[in-house]
Amino acid sequence: MNPYYQDDYCTIYHGDCRDIMPSLPKVDLVLTDPPYGVKIKYNNYDDSDENIRKVIVPIIVTCIEKYGRVVLTPGNKQVWKYPPARDIGCWFNPAGTGFGSWGFCLAHIILFYGKDPHPNKMPSSITGLFDRRDSDNHPCIKPLPFITWLVNRASDEGETVLDPFMGSGTTLRAAKTLKRKSIGVELEEKYCEIAARRLARGDNFDNIKIGMEKCKGVQQGFGL
Repeated sequence: MNPYYQDDYCTIYHGDCRDIMPSLPKVDLVLTDPPYGVKIKYNNYDDSDENIRKVIVPIIVTCIEKYGRVVLTPGNKQVWKYPPARDIGCWFNPAGTGFGSWGFCLAHIILFYGKDPHPNKMPSSITGLFDRRDSDNHPCIKPLPFITWLVNRASDEGETVLDPFMGSGTTLRAAKTLKRKSIGVELEEKYCEIAARRLARGDNFDNIKIGMEKCKGVQQGFGL
């Protein structure tokens, strides 16, 4: 199994995570932003509610059973399809993230499975000015400062993080910033290419620092 991209911290595989995960080495954390079933057009993927139930949820269940510590941002409309979490947090985003059945959504739910690596030391939720998209190359990209906070919250330096729905590589970029090893798997080759470019060139570390400092001003407990 040959990597699509590899450096000292990050490894990318292009393909279906169901085929690739059985051959991967041990990881300490699975952190992912899975598909939301919002019918976005992909070349190799059916982004439907039915596919969430039949494909995505079973993959997450496998990750929970195999790795234990799993953190995901499942999309508020899909959260009920996943197994009951050990804990629930949220990312409050004043810029909003679209309409729900009861109005404009300002919070992303975070599901936590397994044991907390920082028990009683850090908050499970965050708020801050993370409303700027870092890239327009993926339709559902999460801001890098938020994912950097989440990787830090859910892991320790030196651990390995797996993202089975890598997209454009934000989780891997955050992990590299925090000196974690990371593995990403992505079905769409164009996103593997984008992620590889991001990891090879690096992102703007000043933007990451500014975003996280803004957040730290209203929510303590980063531990950075």
